[in-house]
Amino acid sequence: MTTGLNHDRITIALSAGLTGSALAVGPYALAAAGGALAGLWLSPDLDLPKCRARRRWRNIGLGWLWWPYDKLLPHRSPWSHWPIVGTAGRLLYLGWPLLGWGDPVWLIWWPWFAAAAVGLAVADVGHWVADGCPI
Repeated sequence: MTTGLNHDRITIALSAGLTGSALAVGPYALAAAGGALAGLWLSPDLDLPKCRARRRWRNIGLGWLWWPYDKLLPHRSPWSHWPIVGTAGRLLYLGWPLLGWGDPVWLIWWPWFAAAAVGLAVADVGHWVADGCPI
C-alpha cells in the first residue's frame, strides 16, 4: 500500500508522460493527459472520507457530493478500485445527471471525453498497481 501523497505523485507523473506523448500522437493524447490529471480529484480513494481527493472537493464546497459514494462502496472494492470498472463507475456517478445524451453537442465532444476517460483509466491503473493490484 502507498500513501495518498505517493498516489498523487504517480498520477502527476502519468499525466506528464501522456502530455509528452501528445507531441507525437496528437491532440487526443493531450485530452488523455488532462483525464489522468483529473485523477487527483477522481481518485479511487473517494470511498474514504479523509482522502486527499475528498479534501480537494471540500475545498471547492462539494465534499458532500461523495458522501453517498463513500457509504455505498467499501474501500478497495472492485467497484471503486479496479481499473476500467472503477473509472467508469466514478464517471457515471459524477456525470450521469450532467450529461445531455440527446444533445447534438455531445456528438461533437464525445471523442475528447473518451480520450480524457482513457487518461483517467491510466491514472487508475497506476493507483491500482501502487496498491499492490488488490483483487
